[in-house]
Amino acid sequence: MNRTNCNLHSYEKYFQSINNLLISKNLPQSIIFSGEDGLGKKTFLLHFFAFCLLNTLEKKEYLKNFVLKDINILKRLSHNEFSNFKIIERDVKKSFIQIDQIRELISFCSYEASTETPRFILISNIEDLNSSAANSLLKLLEEPPKNTYFFLIRNSHSKIYETILSRCHKINIKIDKKTSSTILNKLLNDFELSDFDSYSHFDPFDTPGSVVKKIIYMEKNKISNLNCTEIVKFFYEDYKKNKNFDALEYGNQLTKKIFFDKYQDNYRKYKKLYSLFEKRSKELISFNSNIDSIYRIIQKLGK
Repeated sequence: MNRTNCNLHSYEKYFQSINNLLISKNLPQSIIFSGEDGLGKKTFLLHFFAFCLLNTLEKKEYLKNFVLKDINILKRLSHNEFSNFKIIERDVKKSFIQIDQIRELISFCSYEASTETPRFILISNIEDLNSSAANSLLKLLEEPPKNTYFFLIRNSHSKIYETILSRCHKINIKIDKKTSSTILNKLLNDFELSDFDSYSHFDPFDTPGSVVKKIIYMEKNKISNLNCTEIVKFFYEDYKKNKNFDALEYGNQLTKKIFFDKYQDNYRKYKKLYSLFEKRSKELISFNSNIDSIYRIIQKLGK
């Protein structure tokens, strides 16, 4: 999702907790926020960063309904336009967060932060760190600069370096199914997507943010009315042509859903085919292999 929501939904408890810790000067310098992809962890932290930039009256107003009146603050944060804030995430056309990004972060941390103004760093999806980037980041976490706070986002079940995990305070973000449904309805309204009706392409357990990101992608590319097989092909072609890793992820997710639906008909047959699909999809990333083999698997699913 390229757009950041000016509304923050269902994070009031986490927001107040982090803010109180900062005010009392008890906020850990390194925190990992773990939770399923699409729960709004990044939006929550961007809102917290934006909140820190507001004056006293603006902060009081924000805390009434958790809505930022100036969306430009979020845009400027995302583009690293504030001197005391740094956002690092994987480029959409890269498979990892690169070592150069961490080197830039080290340079950013090389000057001494003001005693009055904290320095905040957000690293989105730390499972995307390559080994070199992870080792360089570890050195910062082992001896963090004064008045500097690291906020790391981790998607649940993703493997990360244990050495990084051991250096950070851990906060698990959990949202129940009922709250998730409420958030989704609010997000659809926020992003003017309430008219979308092709939900058969999504897993019922998809998180609100994941659903919205895929809807925005599908609407932008005008593929909402295609059947599942055609949509999957579009996803993989987009990845192959443009190195769009988000499209690759969407393609894998939808293909897995088709597989699991098929399991009810012939588990043994489709389990073997699924193992082949996993092998081919990994080869697509590792060796930039041809997508025709994946197409043939998808065609077999359609029979």
